[in-house]
Amino acid sequence: LQARGSGRIVNLCDVSADRPWPDHLAYCASKAGLAAVTKGLARALAPDICVYGVAPGIAAFPERFSEGSRHTLTRRVPLGREGTPEEVATLARVLLESGDYITGEIVRIDGGRSLV
Repeated sequence: LQARGSGRIVNLCDVSADRPWPDHLAYCASKAGLAAVTKGLARALAPDICVYGVAPGIAAFPERFSEGSRHTLTRRVPLGREGTPEEVATLARVLLESGDYITGEIVRIDGGRSLV
C-alpha cells in the first residue's frame, strides 16, 4: 500500500475493547491493543492510507448457545436482536468504498448496546 501511495485498511476490532469481560481478559486486551494499533497506524500512514476499525457486538451466536442465553444477551441490545456477519461485512465494505475522509475511527456495530 505504501509503495502504491494509497489504500485502506480495515481491522476487525470488538466492543469488548472498551467493556472487557472478566472471563475473557486476554481476548479483550488483544482487541484493545488492535484498537490502539488502528489509531496509531492511521496517524502514521496518513494522508495516503486510511485505517479503520469495525467493532461488532453480538454478530452471530455460536450454535451451542441456548435460546435462554441468547435472549439474556439480546434483551440488553436496544435494537432487540443480534447482528449478522453480513451486516458487519457491509459496514467494512462501506468504509473501504466511501471512507475518503475517515481514518483512525473504530466504528461500533452493536445494535446500540454500547449506549446502555
